[in-house]
Amino acid sequence: MLKLDKIQANKIVEKLMADIPYNINIMDERGKIIASGDSARIGERHRGAERAINERKNIEIYKDTSLEKKGTNEPIILNNHILGVVGISGEPDEVRKFTKLVRSIVLLLTEELNTQQEREKKKKQKKNKKIIWIGIAVAIGFIVYIDLAEKDDYWDYSASSEDVYPLKEAGLTTTGPVDLEKPLKVTIEQNKLLFNQGYQIEIIGDADIETSGGKNFLILPSTEEYPDTKYLGNISFYEKRDYYTSAGMYLSGNLVNSLSDYLDTSKEFIKAYPIDKIADVQTGYILKRNQGYTDISKYYLFKDGTGFELEVSVDQLEKVKDPKDYSSFVKTYAKEVAFIEKSFKFESTDEESR
Repeated sequence: MLKLDKIQANKIVEKLMADIPYNINIMDERGKIIASGDSARIGERHRGAERAINERKNIEIYKDTSLEKKGTNEPIILNNHILGVVGISGEPDEVRKFTKLVRSIVLLLTEELNTQQEREKKKKQKKNKKIIWIGIAVAIGFIVYIDLAEKDDYWDYSASSEDVYPLKEAGLTTTGPVDLEKPLKVTIEQNKLLFNQGYQIEIIGDADIETSGGKNFLILPSTEEYPDTKYLGNISFYEKRDYYTSAGMYLSGNLVNSLSDYLDTSKEFIKAYPIDKIADVQTGYILKRNQGYTDISKYYLFKDGTGFELEVSVDQLEKVKDPKDYSSFVKTYAKEVAFIEKSFKFESTDEESR
């Protein structure tokens, strides 16, 4: 799935804040800050961005509160898919033009990066790439110039970069017939996710579900190498109404193929840790370390190859060896696994199978 690149986002913020006299934030598709002129805010939840994602429009805030600052929040939308949000702090009438400028630059560079990565995937080229960006000009009374190729390391696709499919490597496959015309459907009702495959996930604890639009989501099974995925929204968890953490929700038409990444395997890591099946559903965890960030996903692979993923970002553990098996994974990330197991109860909706 196409996502904003965190390193790229931070480079954009660093470059543009030399010319724009306001703080710039870039948020991901869940509303979490991934780049900011105030580095202390990276990783925080951004409520204005969450509103922009949910309403799919620019959100302007005219008064500072304990939860929000004055400014504008512009969603970044590509092919009707929200990639993230650009937010700039200040009086909305003053910063509005800059917000649209930054959004356009982020969108342009994200599309270009995606094109380059897709080309690398198809051709399997293992050589360094350098792209020089010169002359991004926007007329709002001045011209902003960006050269993202000042440092070769950003566009360096080393010989150790390759596609990694953790579920394939773990031996997971489709276990039942595939009907390409029968979609996987999930309905969100209060604290439950109801699947038309005969299962549900109950969300336990103090949590708010914020969807990307509506309560019903569909995705068709796929046999393609790059299948469709769909971002459903975000679940925010609280302790005594103080924000604790969040989880992103994703549907896939072919989970084995979509849960993949193009990584420099000498520096980055992704691995699946399968656990026991629940009836005919294969489940387990995926650990991903990429560009200094760590994410843990709980996956649910249905027999027709479709699936559901819950993704939780975790604090990067320093000097930790990558777990080789499930037991060492649970030991290393005991807190995160305990939270996921406690907060999400997956079960059959068929009374006889419980």
